[in-house]
Amino acid sequence: MILSLEQIQERFYWLDKSGWTQHSDGGWIYKDAVLHDRVKTFKGIAIGGEIHDGDFYGGEIYGGEIWNGEFHDGAILGGIIRGGVIRGGVIRGGEICGGVIYGGLIHDGKVHGGEIFDGSLIYDGEIFDGEIHGGVIFGGEIYGGEIHSGEIHGGVIRGGEIYGGEIHGGEIHGGQVHGGVIRGGEIYKGGWIYGGEILGGAMYAGAIHDGVTHRGEIRGGVIDGGEIHKSPIFIQGTRHFVTQVEKGKIQIGYENRTVEDWLENYMSILANQMYTDNQVREYKKHIDYLISLSQED
Repeated sequence: MILSLEQIQERFYWLDKSGWTQHSDGGWIYKDAVLHDRVKTFKGIAIGGEIHDGDFYGGEIYGGEIWNGEFHDGAILGGIIRGGVIRGGVIRGGEICGGVIYGGLIHDGKVHGGEIFDGSLIYDGEIFDGEIHGGVIFGGEIYGGEIHSGEIHGGVIRGGEIYGGEIHGGEIHGGQVHGGVIRGGEIYKGGWIYGGEILGGAMYAGAIHDGVTHRGEIRGGVIDGGEIHKSPIFIQGTRHFVTQVEKGKIQIGYENRTVEDWLENYMSILANQMYTDNQVREYKKHIDYLISLSQED
């Protein structure tokens, strides 16, 4: 619905009443916003930000930069949109590259062709063709997988699914987590966790029912309440997790490399992951710490 000037002035009563300009499509532009001629359709409300092109059928813009998106109701409070579609979502400093948001919320995260549904949150994470249904990503990544009410803390899903579970630095490759927890471990195709935990281990088509795996491996078997021991060191830094699940190798996020590789190339590896200078220094200390522990063994 296109609002009248009186309705706009009443809704945004704290703004200068004379600062509004109506677009030919019926949308409203406040004096601080920049709307370029390449914008195809504009029926929304722009109070700030810079809009280069795209279609706007509603919604509100309070900042940020928009390139060729499609906007159906929602709000942009900063961030960058490059070709995405927004239906009722909110962006606070994030970036959308071709994805779709249905009522979700992005804080500094990125969506590359993925979808975020109502109730979903992303903090610094990324989605590549995956989907979030009410879940949360804290620095993690999804490649084609799905989260249903679960959480990722620095972990990675590649085609897998989480139903209420959590990943702390672990990885899922086609497996599923139902209420379980992965801390640095991996689940490969066909693996399942029902309330159990993996601490640095690996699962190949097996299942865990309330049990715990400590750096062990399951290949087609089942753990019902039992434990496989040898727990790895797990460090959750300000970005991704750090762990050493096998001798001579250190994993940061999804980068699993030899100790020699990290020592020689840590600056370029972390810079490619958009780490700040302070974070690079922080993670170098984590690397040195894990190396010192392995030398004591």
